[in-house]
Amino acid sequence: MDKNKKWFEAFERKNYKNLYYVQRGHVYYDLLVLETETNFHTLPIPVFVEHYFNEKIDGSEINFGKEERFYIQHDYIKEPFQVLDGDEYYEMKEWKKKLNETQKFLSSITEEERKLLENLNYLVIQETENQYGKEIASDYIDGSIEGGFYRNTLACASSESLGLGICQCVNHKTFDTEPISAQEVLELAKKQKSTV
Repeated sequence: MDKNKKWFEAFERKNYKNLYYVQRGHVYYDLLVLETETNFHTLPIPVFVEHYFNEKIDGSEINFGKEERFYIQHDYIKEPFQVLDGDEYYEMKEWKKKLNETQKFLSSITEEERKLLENLNYLVIQETENQYGKEIASDYIDGSIEGGFYRNTLACASSESLGLGICQCVNHKTFDTEPISAQEVLELAKKQKSTV
């Protein structure tokens, strides 16, 4: 309960950077999330509704609680917020986690290692030859120290835009993109530098 008390205090004092409403199937499982500089602080929607409006959300609401969700989002929450689904929230949490790990890691590396990361904006891990004989990056890292690093791995081996085939990648991504820690990036960059 102490955790909830801290959440309510931060919410009432507007001691957060962003507010998110996370929709996860039934309204009973929805979350209200405060984003600070370093973390996400979550509160289940039933707790929010009971605390501020003395009403119960118990999971028995019909139609996944769509009507209740509508009232919560349009009448109950008075602050600006962004709606996310569960997957988007998970990805955002992972990105924040990697960013925090990066900040901690950066304080432990040498100046030379830091410069290597600062000057890296595109690191090719693997290339593939397309049907025109041109080498294209099929696995690469981009990003920065400030915004975090991302590993992009080819997801469609028939991508037309890359000259690999005829797929226009309308219903899927050409690349799978995931956050990667600065430590992993540094190891890959050093490995590549030593082979050049």
